[in-house]
Amino acid sequence: MHGRHAICALLFCTGAAADNTTQARPFAERMISVDTSAPQGHELPLVQEIAKHLTASGIHATAHPSGPARANLVARLAADRALDPPLILHASLDVAPCALRRWSSGSSSLREKDGVLTGCGIAEGKGAAAMMVAALLDLHQSGLPLRRDVLLILTSDGLGSGAAGISHLWKVLPDLPEHATVITPGSWSDANDDGSARFLGAQRNPAETMTITLKAHGDAVGPGQISPSSSASRLLRAVGRVEAHQFPARATPPVKSGDGGVLFPPLDALVRTSCRVSDVQLGPLPGVATGLSSATVTCHLVPPDEPSQIAWFMVDVVKDPRVVVERAKNPPPVDAAAPADVVAALQAAAGSAFKAPVIWLRGPASPEASRMRAHGWDVVEVGMVPLTRAQWGAAHGADASVHVRAFSEATAFTSSLLRQLAVAR
Repeated sequence: MHGRHAICALLFCTGAAADNTTQARPFAERMISVDTSAPQGHELPLVQEIAKHLTASGIHATAHPSGPARANLVARLAADRALDPPLILHASLDVAPCALRRWSSGSSSLREKDGVLTGCGIAEGKGAAAMMVAALLDLHQSGLPLRRDVLLILTSDGLGSGAAGISHLWKVLPDLPEHATVITPGSWSDANDDGSARFLGAQRNPAETMTITLKAHGDAVGPGQISPSSSASRLLRAVGRVEAHQFPARATPPVKSGDGGVLFPPLDALVRTSCRVSDVQLGPLPGVATGLSSATVTCHLVPPDEPSQIAWFMVDVVKDPRVVVERAKNPPPVDAAAPADVVAALQAAAGSAFKAPVIWLRGPASPEASRMRAHGWDVVEVGMVPLTRAQWGAAHGADASVHVRAFSEATAFTSSLLRQLAVAR
């Protein structure tokens, strides 16, 4: 017994061997049945079981223990002749604590009702991990030649420091690639109420931040005096203007819904650059002729706003020539454009599986994505399963759920994306 039949037997499947769109379901059921709540995780038995299943199908897979009952999985399909850098499919197996959420029924099983799947982790890394395992099996069983090595990395401690997760693997596996393209869950994909996708969200760079220092110079004041021309007064007025100011609203370009219907703005909302003030230092002391008041301003930028534009714009917001606006020397951002082959593969796979467009977003990065970027890997975060607004809000809470349709189409998308990126042309 081998291939899908071996995996199906190990996972107690029934009936004929299924295609990859349904093969992910039993993996998701098994993953959710094992409580891997952070911070303890206890991923070891689950990782060992997945490694056993993959090995039974002829895929080299190894469990790497990283602490008490913690472990990471690394599986690899090697190309006969690697022409491109390795491709890594990555997901974290630890989830927000399941027992602390108020579930309408138990959290340790995947339940289906009215076309919706509910279970702890289905809208987190476990759902994506199940689809990635199924996609890797599908690619291996296809026998198609590969143009790059493909690795599946499932980590523990994704919600923590990473010391027992990806950071541990870098320490114990010196043969992990120095450069690689990584596909990992992140960003946000939007779904209609029936589970059909409105768009697939992806991001290569997290939202950019910049730091500005306001330095106010003013006149000396005597003991017990308050002067509107003092540095403290000037700074407080400037701070008030910054806090009250709203930068121009931005919206990603309108797109058509998956069925070719009316245009709508993705996210159904406008987003804007925002700036917040902290670390206010007031001076000078009474009776002192010279002094300085200062404050730190942190801005989170929304494209197409750029740091240089915001710094100049801040001068107009402050409206005081004696308050100097100084831009801190932030590290230059990485080129925001994803590799052309990744862009094309995402568009083709999303169009085929979801009949929906890809929207490139910029938002907060996951902790694991940040660690992998810092390591030098080229990370693309993808909203693997489209979620409705309500599902997005409950992804880490009670009754986390996804539509059966969205899960099935997302599994097909993952398999298609993997083939687009890995199969020799």
